[in-house]
Amino acid sequence: MQLCYSTWSEVEAYLQQRDDLLIPVGATEQHGPYGLIGTDQLCAAGVAAHAGRRGGILVGPTLQVGMSLHHLAFPGSMSLRPQTMMAVIEDWASSLAGHGFRHLRFVNGHGGNVSSLQAAFSAVSVAHPQLRCRLSSWYELSGVQALIEEHLGAADGAHGTPSELSLAFALHPEQTRVTAPQPPAPADVAIYSAEDLRRRYPDGRIGADQHLADPDLGRRLLEAAVTDLLVEHEAWLTEG
Repeated sequence: MQLCYSTWSEVEAYLQQRDDLLIPVGATEQHGPYGLIGTDQLCAAGVAAHAGRRGGILVGPTLQVGMSLHHLAFPGSMSLRPQTMMAVIEDWASSLAGHGFRHLRFVNGHGGNVSSLQAAFSAVSVAHPQLRCRLSSWYELSGVQALIEEHLGAADGAHGTPSELSLAFALHPEQTRVTAPQPPAPADVAIYSAEDLRRRYPDGRIGADQHLADPDLGRRLLEAAVTDLLVEHEAWLTEG
């Protein structure tokens, strides 16, 4: 059940049964020579949508542009400033709290969002102490990590990873890119500006071998992410 495809009366009926919502959070930024610019938002939205269908949980709109200031030297990348992202999350949460939502799980697809999300949660807890916010980055879930270690190891790298490309291609097979062997990508993650990132990592990859991207692996990653997410979510709801 997607919020955007629901009527207000359907949401009101949902709130009579449960008070939780999944909110995908992604980014619009370069993902190397073969990765889609929307990779982070597509992965977060896909995991949330599948989890919502399986768990009977309402899924909110995807925050498609995240905190990606460090990628702005690559064409097509877009970013919110941290303070803007925090304000957006606070406004969304305030709107939802007013309707009776009490548990908001943000399904995240981009590491650069984490600090802004956590800071926003702190502000939300002050303004709406009855509201609970929780962050789940799909790529950190235990089953996902196990598959990455088994199939990719260190070749997954830190950005433009074959694991996230695999998931994006599995969710959107019509957008699958045919990759070619690539030289090793630098893996030093020290970055000081967007221009510095472009200089250090000229094709956008950080330690990643994108030639290993595989939609079949992506489907396994999706299943692992959905399974783990639902287990974590239901356990969280029982905490009150």
